[in-house]
Amino acid sequence: MVAANYSVLTGDDQFASVFDSNSTVHALNFWASWAPPCIQMNEVFEELATKNSNIQFIKIEAEKFPEISEKCEIMAVPSFVIVKEGIIVDRVDGANPPELAKIITKYSKSPASLPSNSSTTPVAGSAAPSSTSSALSPEDMNARLKELTSSSSVMVFIKGTPTAP
Repeated sequence: MVAANYSVLTGDDQFASVFDSNSTVHALNFWASWAPPCIQMNEVFEELATKNSNIQFIKIEAEKFPEISEKCEIMAVPSFVIVKEGIIVDRVDGANPPELAKIITKYSKSPASLPSNSSTTPVAGSAAPSSTSSALSPEDMNARLKELTSSSSVMVFIKGTPTAP
C-alpha cells in the first residue's frame, strides 16, 4: 500500500507546485529503471514514506526529467535530496539505506526543530534564508557554536563565501 504522502512525479509543473508550501519538507528520490540499486532503494523509500507522514516523498525518474535532475545536482542514481522551504538542506548519494533512514528521521521532527544547514542550495529560483546570528546574545552564540563544533567528529573551517571561496 502506497502512503498518502508518496507520489511519482509526472510533469515539470508538478515539481514546481511542490515547493509552494514553505512549511513542508520534501524527500526526493532520483532513480533509473536500469539501475538495480534503485529498485532496492525505491522499496526503502516507500517504507520510509509510510513511517514519516509529515514529509512529502516524491519519486523522480532522473533521465525523464533532466532539468530537474540538473537543478538538484544529480550526478548518479540513486540519489536522495531533502528540500525544506524550497532549499536543498541534505542529500544521500548512492544506495545507503541506514544513512537515508537517519536523514529522513532527522527531518521528520516538528518544523520548529528541523536543523538548518549552512551549505544550502536554493531550488527553483528560491532565495536562501537570511542569517539571524547577529540577533543572538553572547550566551546563545556560545551555545550555538558549541552545538555546531560538537555535531561531528570532523569540522572544517573555510574562509570565504560559497560564491567566492
